[in-house]
Amino acid sequence: MKRKITIIISSVFLTIAVGLLSSPAHSFWYGKKAPNGNPIFGGNDGLPASEVEVDIQGKTCDELWKFGRNNDIIDTLQGLIGDFDNSVADEPPLTMYNAEEAWDGYTLLSCAGNGCRHEGAPDPETRYGALLIDMDGAFVHGWLADEINGVPAKMLPGGYIMGGTGRDFGGDEGLVIQDWDGNQVWGWSVVGPRWHHDFNRESNPVGYYAPHPDDVGRLNGKTIVLTNHRSWEEYSYEPGALKEGHPIMDTSHISKFPLWDDSIYLLDSQGRIKWQWFALQHFDQMGHSDKAKAGIMNIYTGRPNRGTDYTHYNNINWLGHNLFHDAGNDVFNPKNIIFDSRSQSMMGIIAAHDNPGQWESGDVIWRVGPDYGPGEPWEDLGRIIAQHTVHMIPWGLPGAGNILLFDNGGTAGFGGINTTPGDQECTFEVPVPDGEGGEETVVTDGVYPVTLRDYSRVIEFNPETFELVWEYKNEVATIEDWENDLNEDDFYHRKFFSSFISSVQRLPNGNTLVCEGNQARVFEVTPEGQIVWEYNADSIGGGNAPGPGTGPMASPGFYFSPSSTGNAGSGQGHSHNMSANFSGDATSVVQPYLTIVYIIKT
Repeated sequence: MKRKITIIISSVFLTIAVGLLSSPAHSFWYGKKAPNGNPIFGGNDGLPASEVEVDIQGKTCDELWKFGRNNDIIDTLQGLIGDFDNSVADEPPLTMYNAEEAWDGYTLLSCAGNGCRHEGAPDPETRYGALLIDMDGAFVHGWLADEINGVPAKMLPGGYIMGGTGRDFGGDEGLVIQDWDGNQVWGWSVVGPRWHHDFNRESNPVGYYAPHPDDVGRLNGKTIVLTNHRSWEEYSYEPGALKEGHPIMDTSHISKFPLWDDSIYLLDSQGRIKWQWFALQHFDQMGHSDKAKAGIMNIYTGRPNRGTDYTHYNNINWLGHNLFHDAGNDVFNPKNIIFDSRSQSMMGIIAAHDNPGQWESGDVIWRVGPDYGPGEPWEDLGRIIAQHTVHMIPWGLPGAGNILLFDNGGTAGFGGINTTPGDQECTFEVPVPDGEGGEETVVTDGVYPVTLRDYSRVIEFNPETFELVWEYKNEVATIEDWENDLNEDDFYHRKFFSSFISSVQRLPNGNTLVCEGNQARVFEVTPEGQIVWEYNADSIGGGNAPGPGTGPMASPGFYFSPSSTGNAGSGQGHSHNMSANFSGDATSVVQPYLTIVYIIKT
């Protein structure tokens, strides 16, 4: 018989602290080995000095409570994430270029806020919302920050660029398309509070180079855009759009708080909404445990005074042409949309059409997460935390059909504290915002977040079998390794960790381009793990961005090929899905936002 024990948590900080003690796999800490001799880890605090994962099976609720109350431990663990800095602002931006092994191309830096600068620009003080450089880091072209905001910016065929307007770090007022000379040729104004983080243009499935002839990005086509909406508001759309508009939706079965919910719109070439999807309407298809549902119900996440950010989607991509659909598996229909949810540490596929007897349009018909414990079909992938850039590798590229993603680590996920199975369950009295500036106490067995990890991974897996195909990680080396002993091996194998933003893309030569967003580090890595190109964007001038805690993710730009005259011409190319966040010099505000795009040179 299970015993239920209630523990009173005396502060919001400790609510978070105890939440870190849990995962379905009975471990809360995934990180480097605790340093020997450190009294924080070596005493009677429950963290043995030689363990990578801390097993909490067998601990009583009282023991877990005492563990969580030790602020020194929690401060140390959080500090390993929040204070980690692997940037190299005192080094030249380009720190590695192996021309024989790297995939040749250009790079698009997409900068939020007041933009970023480049010393090689015609005017080094000009701030660009999107900035194009070559493989040597030299300035090629730029689009002004006053006219386009890189949250993100993406290239379209012919040298056109698509991006946002406004200055919100995670999205804002609308979308625009500009030509090579910065003239606006298309625009869309947001419906609802804001668009954010991602969009893609027909018919390129993921926004970077896809060799299939049906996957060439179109200048005039449909657009999918990720937005936030307020479920308690009702409004109509413009003539020619969906007649039902935005209805009022009941969310009392999901959370005690108003929802800062995610939605997806499909726009026609005129910018009219022709299809819409709301995450809250598919809550029961997300695979949450009862404890996770209790955490979502009772714990407020995200910025105050706008609604709980219980989903926090970062990316949406069409699947595009793929071998699984060719073989008859309609789950992977090219028109279906794959998404990832940072707060829930999960990803899913949304059906674009009805399949009688199996699903309806809009249903979530495939997912990974939010649980990763024993018995889950994807348990061999390991725990995925706060991921970004989940997408299917396009047809024709190495690994085509596999899912590729940036597994950030950091903290995320809803759930409960698991002690020895069958022994006891822990519940907690938690102070939560009451929506009116005060607090109320709720009793819950679900908390947020439930995992913490101090390194990132890039993983590739088969979406049918969930077999792990490829992984890149480097969780141990730190910046001190090469600061104290500057040699090539340490320098190019320093610790790999970005707790938010960041992304990844497969290249035609089989290499993978990775953006370690927090550290403003972009690098190309071979299948064997060798780094053959590296660019550190924190070594160039930065611009303004909003305050802390926004941490969004970007999507890729489309491809184009520059002609010999320096303007955009035709031809094949490829681009990268990247983002990065860097600190500028003393005259700039920290954390501009970057989207990285490679293009084949002709």
